[in-house]
Amino acid sequence: PRLILRSHRLVSPSTPNDFFFYIRQGIFKTVREINERQVILGFTFPGDVDADPASLLGQTKSEFSIVAVTDADVLLCAWRDLEQALSREKYLATIN
Repeated sequence: PRLILRSHRLVSPSTPNDFFFYIRQGIFKTVREINERQVILGFTFPGDVDADPASLLGQTKSEFSIVAVTDADVLLCAWRDLEQALSREKYLATIN
């Protein structure tokens, strides 16, 4: 478990993010800067799993931020840990 304080960015633009997270408590928003304005793309809530899929799979750096709207409690999981835990067959099914 990891405590994330309100307004903290868990995912930041232009950085690689090789993890996903499960929200135990709290709310997050996904935002992107467009023409110097912050545009909200969506929200995630307790029980949701969130990440930047393209960045997670190593294909690109993130183009948005995931920010805590409230203090939150999350479980972080590195993608490589999931790869190691799954059999090759299950891993391929997960990414396809």
